[in-house]
Amino acid sequence: MVPRAEGVAGWRFWEVGETADGWRLRSPYWSTVWSAGEPVTAECLGIQKELRAFARSHDAPGKSCRCGIYGGTYGQLQSFLRANVAQYASVPVLGQVLLWGTVEKGPNGWRASHAYPLALSVSTLSRRAYDIAAALEGYDVPVEVLDAGETFSAVYAVRHGADRHLTPLSDE
Repeated sequence: MVPRAEGVAGWRFWEVGETADGWRLRSPYWSTVWSAGEPVTAECLGIQKELRAFARSHDAPGKSCRCGIYGGTYGQLQSFLRANVAQYASVPVLGQVLLWGTVEKGPNGWRASHAYPLALSVSTLSRRAYDIAAALEGYDVPVEVLDAGETFSAVYAVRHGADRHLTPLSDE
């Protein structure tokens, strides 16, 4: 178990969605809303092949499952976005996330049982960037607005020290 104070800082992206509380971060695959001021707790939403039904048979992240809240190095985020961002209708919010609790290290970064944003970047490629950025200040973390050039650099430019994170996990 990794305590929150010793959590791993990774890079990730979110979608945003309008809720009764305003614009909020959402996981891009399961549309789980990340509430401002509250850590997110992962759940396994895997499908039982035999029954073709959703099952929560284990705590997330499971060692033999892909469940959990993801974060990776900056380079991993860039690679993922270059390969996949065109598939998204909305412009993603980029940022750092703190991962703690049960944390599994894998080839694509980390998967954790608990998470909360550390810093967020909203691109002006979204026509509502300034409204979204203002709403995301409710997470009480730094929020910046990136113009088109800065967005391009964030996704494509080599960044020195990009594979660093706050608390490295051992390879054990």
